[in-house]
Amino acid sequence: MSRRLSGEGSVRSAVLLIALVIALVPVISLVVDSFKPSGEFYTTGLLPTTWTLRNYQQAFSSGGGALTDLLHSVIVAAATTVIAVTLGTIAAFGLARCRYGWTGVVTYLILSVRFYPKITTVLPYYVMMRTLHLLDTPAALVIAYVSITLPFVVLIMMTFFADLPASSSPAGR
Repeated sequence: MSRRLSGEGSVRSAVLLIALVIALVPVISLVVDSFKPSGEFYTTGLLPTTWTLRNYQQAFSSGGGALTDLLHSVIVAAATTVIAVTLGTIAAFGLARCRYGWTGVVTYLILSVRFYPKITTVLPYYVMMRTLHLLDTPAALVIAYVSITLPFVVLIMMTFFADLPASSSPAGR
C-alpha cells in the first residue's frame, strides 16, 4: 500500500512540476526580454547578448508615465472598492434583515443583473458619459466598475448577513 501511495505521490509531483513549468515559462521569458535592448527584442536568442536597464529607465522616467498610470489604477481601484462595498453592504443589510413582499423580487433583479451581458451596455454607457462630459476621466471608470461589482457585493453580503443571528442586530445599537 505504501508503494502505491508513493507512486501516486511521485506522479502527482511530476504533474505539478510540469504545470509549474508551463505557468512560469511565459513569466520568465517576459522578465528576460525586458532586459534586452530594443533592437534585439525580436531575435530568436533566449538570452540577451547585452543586458540593459534602459527599458525600465524609459518606463519609469517622467516621460514614460508608468508610475502615473499605476497611481491612476490604484486610485480607481480604491474608489471602486470603497463605493461598491459601502453601498453593497447597506443594500445587503436592508435586503437580508427586512422582509417585505418586494425583497425577493429585488434580490432576483440583482441576480439577473449579474448575468446580464456587460457588452450590451457599452454604447449606452458611452453616450451617458459623453453627455455628462466624463469621457476619459477616472470618474467614468469608477462608475463603470461600480455598476459591475455592486450586484456581486450585494449578493455576497446578503448571504453574510443572512447567516448572522438576528440577536446580534440589537448589539450594534
